[in-house]
Amino acid sequence: MGRIDWEPNWYQKIDKEVDNFMRRIAEDVYDTMMVKVPVKTGKLKEDLDWEYNTSTKVARVGAVSLPYAIWVEEGTYPHGIDPKVKKALWWDGLAHPVNHVNHPGATASHFMKESLYMERTP
Repeated sequence: MGRIDWEPNWYQKIDKEVDNFMRRIAEDVYDTMMVKVPVKTGKLKEDLDWEYNTSTKVARVGAVSLPYAIWVEEGTYPHGIDPKVKKALWWDGLAHPVNHVNHPGATASHFMKESLYMERTP
């Protein structure tokens, strides 16, 4: 039986390659999201970001702080909207304040899911 000689610092070299690979994947997913994200005001696109933690080997890509990002991604069912703070709802273009509106729902965009699961080649 032959003897196996391990290359010095082999673990650090592999660890560095894993980190480089994960960063490349996270950045590629982010770049794809930036192209696919639906833009209405631009706030969601500005909120997208990516990060990679070298100690946990976890990459996170997506919206950082906007609570409505999930609604853009997954869509919403038709639902009613009632005022919570004031007695009526009003916005520019509305003839008069109203105390209830029926939202038709929003179509899911799945831009995050599509960006994550698209085929990539090295």
